[in-house]
Amino acid sequence: SKTMVVESEFTHIDGCELRMYRVNGIRMRVATQGDKGGPLVLLLHGWPEIWYSWRYVMHELAEAGYFVVAPDLRGFGGSDSPKDQTSLATVCRNSYSGNARPLFLG
Repeated sequence: SKTMVVESEFTHIDGCELRMYRVNGIRMRVATQGDKGGPLVLLLHGWPEIWYSWRYVMHELAEAGYFVVAPDLRGFGGSDSPKDQTSLATVCRNSYSGNARPLFLG
């Protein structure tokens, strides 16, 4: 089973909470905003960006009632760079391992 372990307390940047998680053998920095009980939206950035690219969108979606999650993808920003090549499916699995059905945007 996949396990996400919180490695640090959160910090706030532009209304978002940032935490470090250990997931599937790497450390990932993840920004969240909004009501954790709301519908989940997962924002995946492009190259060469980080979660911060989504900060304005995150705010608008959170105001609309969504719980928004924007990780720094593997090898970007505060997330570890893997030694092996990965598929998009692996990136998505590393970005989200919950039970709800997320809406992916990216």
